[in-house]
Amino acid sequence: MGIGRFKLTKIRIKDLAPIILVMLLLFVSIACANMLIPSYASIQLEFLVPESLLAIPDAFFVLVSAFFALIWGYYTDRIDRSKIIMAGAFSWTFGMMLTAFSINYEMLIISRMLSGAGLGCVLPVGYSIISDSIPPDERSGWFGTLAILSSISNGVGQALSSFLGPILTWRFPFFLLSAISIVIVFVLFFVKIPQRGAKEEELIELTQMDLEYQYTISKEDLSSIIRKKTNRYLIIQSFFSIIPGTITIFFLTSMLNIYYFYQLPIEIRLQTATIFAGLLGVGYILGNSILSYLGDILYRKNKKNRTRLAAGCLIMSIPFFVLTLLLITPVQITDLDISYPATITTPDIAKYMFLTIGEIFTKYPNYIFYLVFGLIGTIFSAGPVANRNAVIIDVSLPEHRGTSVSFLNLSEQVGKGLTLLISYFLISLLGSIFNMMLFSTIFWIPAIILWILATRSVGKDLDAKSMILSERKQVSLLDYIFELEIQMDRAIQKVQDARYYILSRQDKFKTLLADAI
Repeated sequence: MGIGRFKLTKIRIKDLAPIILVMLLLFVSIACANMLIPSYASIQLEFLVPESLLAIPDAFFVLVSAFFALIWGYYTDRIDRSKIIMAGAFSWTFGMMLTAFSINYEMLIISRMLSGAGLGCVLPVGYSIISDSIPPDERSGWFGTLAILSSISNGVGQALSSFLGPILTWRFPFFLLSAISIVIVFVLFFVKIPQRGAKEEELIELTQMDLEYQYTISKEDLSSIIRKKTNRYLIIQSFFSIIPGTITIFFLTSMLNIYYFYQLPIEIRLQTATIFAGLLGVGYILGNSILSYLGDILYRKNKKNRTRLAAGCLIMSIPFFVLTLLLITPVQITDLDISYPATITTPDIAKYMFLTIGEIFTKYPNYIFYLVFGLIGTIFSAGPVANRNAVIIDVSLPEHRGTSVSFLNLSEQVGKGLTLLISYFLISLLGSIFNMMLFSTIFWIPAIILWILATRSVGKDLDAKSMILSERKQVSLLDYIFELEIQMDRAIQKVQDARYYILSRQDKFKTLLADAI
């Protein structure tokens, strides 16, 4: 690597600014997305809401986010992306502030919908900008890094709510992230966004000559995006594959808290449940780190390998996920060699929480296997996540990427939103949260089939995109040469005209010569 480059990437340091800023933006917005979950109990007490309605604000958040992602994504591919991302960032910042000031349950729902509208912008615009900043053979790695940040962000959002909420009220984390968002929005004014298609191999010559890729999306292109087989397979599989993850993220902490750790002191019960649920996220982070870069390595050998890797990983994740669930058992406080005080004071919460975690692993060895199998399962489950965005970006034309990601996000968010809307019906139907989580693994089967189909179509779609870009490059270069010849002819004519004024009118001579130059 040359001077001014990182060892692990070909991207120059000066070109990292938009990537870092967009990642920060996504980090904060995703933290906001799941921050309400641990505060359901507090919200239920404050607004006197039935338990069956607690997930409604988040369900509307997800559905509104999905709907607006499609609108934002289309205009991302059509007009200035800087304006779009500014508008979206303002929307979810305002939504978070409104959430913090909610005085009733109805206002909470409206504020979450506003936040969802903003998040629907940040995702497609962010992915579009990042894809134009990253070479094709590094996309899995960078999108895997983004998935890691998203996972950490989920954890940060829930941790802020779990640990600061009981002390400073559930509203404080929303105030905190609103302030951070305002700073990021301010910095956006000073960051240059890369041109569309800047890192495409077929368009490198245009970039080197400072020629802009002029193509933008039209309404007629929407059908062509859906007709592309790889896009269609990945969009549909996103609906199915998000269902088990949604149920796990939204209900594992609550399930542990209410049904398995219910004998623990109330001051540390939620925090302990959050940590046991969050430990599985470590595997997801490791999986994205390893499998995203493996996806790039395999892509350089064969451009179909990203889809093959994703399909294989999803197949492997199912048995480990099931084993992890089967290893969860209720914890009896009498089995723990800890003498709890009648009331645990705030300074002692961390002490008793970690003592409890240590005792659970000691007295209940099944939780060690819960952790091991859970880590392995979440490592494999990260394979499709790390590679799907790279695949859909790879097969899409530069002016289609925001919209393609929006369709992917729409499918995913609709799956997530519908899951949340019917979650309590499923709990009633199946008898428990545990049974619902176990049942959800069925939805990975159609997702696996669709990934296998994508391995058969991705090669043809990549070749078709490459051919279109090569033809457009030739047209752009011919237009440039033609325009250059016209300008040269005009310059020569002005030089010839200037000869007649070289002695008689010096000012006219200088003006014509300057125009010619």
